[in-house]
Amino acid sequence: MYECDAISKDDESICSKSGDNDLCLVEFSIEKRDVCEKISNIGIRKACEGLIKGTYTLCEDLETQTRKDICYETFGRYKPDCSACEEIESSYYKDDCFDACTIGTGNYYYCSYLSTEYRRDNCYYNYAIARNTYEPCDEIKLDMLRRLCFENVAVNLRKPIICEFIDGEYEIYCYSKVITLKDVPIENCMEMSPSYTRDQCVMNVVKNTGNITYCENIDDQS
Repeated sequence: MYECDAISKDDESICSKSGDNDLCLVEFSIEKRDVCEKISNIGIRKACEGLIKGTYTLCEDLETQTRKDICYETFGRYKPDCSACEEIESSYYKDDCFDACTIGTGNYYYCSYLSTEYRRDNCYYNYAIARNTYEPCDEIKLDMLRRLCFENVAVNLRKPIICEFIDGEYEIYCYSKVITLKDVPIENCMEMSPSYTRDQCVMNVVKNTGNITYCENIDDQS
């Protein structure tokens, strides 16, 4: 919120009210004008300068590895540029960097670079929801999160056919959750194979739109 206020009012002093003044100043410098010198953390300050110049090589000038890692992580987060993340030694900062840069780069392959299965799963999930694409869901190992991933993308896109990727009883639950939404297009119902569920999807579209011509798409004559 404070970042937006600072940028919209062209007043970097508003960043001092935020929970993280330094990162707010980074965003301000990217969006408005260079105020990197006001950043207290030297690693973040150097990343800010690098973001203005378009290169993360400035991080190499820092004295300690921790400061370098913070610099690379900040650069990778805001560029976004996952190649900067590869320069980080600490798994803590490297994970944060890849997690942050993945969505921005539009390549969920980078989720595989995270150090634990838990973080990789969450990276794939967050990417899928942010980009409204179900392909990353298939990479998730934890069954519950994998199911929720497909289900939420199906709901967001109003595409019940995505529920086919869910096994067992949860597939039916996913279908019922999607087809009962009020704005599912008839085209999305017709993507499904002929079935009772597709007929119910069409019936709900008829109820919500009042267009009875769609009834001809129902297989069950009764």
